Amino acid sequence: MKRVGLSPVIASIILSAMVLVVGAGVWTYSNSAASIIASDYANETLEMVYTMQERFVIEHEYFNNNTHTLSLWIYNYGDAAIKISTTITIDSTDYTNNSVSIASDGIKEITFDVGTTLPVNEDISIYILSARGNSKRETYYVK
Repeated sequence: MKRVGLSPVIASIILSAMVLVVGAGVWTYSNSAASIIASDYANETLEMVYTMQERFVIEHEYFNNNTHTLSLWIYNYGDAAIKISTTITIDSTDYTNNSVSIASDGIKEITFDVGTTLPVNEDISIYILSARGNSKRETYYVK
């Protein structure tokens, strides 16, 4: 009896099965990576749309000499809710109020305790930065 290796038919079947297994693995990896990339792209696009829809303005400023507080009313007239941080600068001193959320078509009062009376006939710098990177600058003139 003479020993012979695998027949060509069995070798072809094994080789085909190995190619199919490797191909299925590559397809699964590619499909998973494409899904993640598509999901990230969709999320980034929506965030960009919200950034473009973000609109806010400082509606009014008021300083109370009795309580030494500066109040700002910020109006969100955009289609997206916003989260902002506000900084005011008085005589080179920064006062910051972090993470205030304002719903779409909402107005919110932000109060800063400056601890002293404001210098008369001086400008106070007001800077508002949203979580999405939009900003507003305004100057409040103390009378």
